[in-house]
Amino acid sequence: MKRITPIPLLLLSLAFTSCVGVTRVPERVHTPQGSGKKIDLSFIQPGNTSRTEVAEKLKLVDTGFQSDHFFLGRWTDSKWGGWALVAGDNSATGGAKRFWHNVNLLVEFDDKGTVKRYEAFPDRLLIEKLAPVVAESSIRPEQRRDIHIPFIKFGFVGVPFGAKLVLSADSLEFADIKGGKKVSPFSVPAAELIDVSHSPVYSDSDPVHPSEILHFSRDLKQSGGPHGKKLYVQVSLPDLVVLLNYLSQHRPARPNTATDARNHHSEFSPATRLSDPTTDPSRFDGSAK
Repeated sequence: MKRITPIPLLLLSLAFTSCVGVTRVPERVHTPQGSGKKIDLSFIQPGNTSRTEVAEKLKLVDTGFQSDHFFLGRWTDSKWGGWALVAGDNSATGGAKRFWHNVNLLVEFDDKGTVKRYEAFPDRLLIEKLAPVVAESSIRPEQRRDIHIPFIKFGFVGVPFGAKLVLSADSLEFADIKGGKKVSPFSVPAAELIDVSHSPVYSDSDPVHPSEILHFSRDLKQSGGPHGKKLYVQVSLPDLVVLLNYLSQHRPARPNTATDARNHHSEFSPATRLSDPTTDPSRFDGSAK
């Protein structure tokens, strides 16, 4: 049976013509320090390159994480762009936009400060790859830590807000609320934070803040917070390590989270290891598809 196109759609298709396309554009990079040139990892040679050399040559992508055994870098990279054009009724309109990809870099050093291995990967693998970093963290359960969260959202509606997250032995306190309507400071028992995962939404290209989801065991409304059991947040990499370490200490038996870190060897995944210095890390897409 032949399919008949409705008359209104046929007339609309005749009246308007559209074109879309993807094209290569001059490469651009955004780092935590601002715009920069292409990130070159070809100098990194496991067994030879020192921590000092890594810190010096990759200072533009340095996230500020402090460790004797790990370097954490992050940047956004753009090599491709898309364009669209719609014409009809004696007029035309269109636009173009670059495609940006978040890239994370983890370099591990031995006790002598020499590179053991390194790997670049997208945001969707970030929590998994941070497991050995979290395992090494020496934050005590009773040690209070403050984390700045510039973006917090509790659903698909409403205005995002920022807050200072105070992590203590007994609770997570969201204080100094900035922005957002009808959101007041609130505190959640530490035991009610049950997981941290990558956020497939609100995951824009950002050279500083990856997007994550905080999962709670009960409705935050019961603790004076917004309605729901999830908070969509954006945090820096150093603060994400602190948050994952905090989770591991309060949920030591929970599977498939950073709590498994101490049961894993710090080997990186062979599937994404950059053993070939010519490999282009910008091929990784930082947004969830």
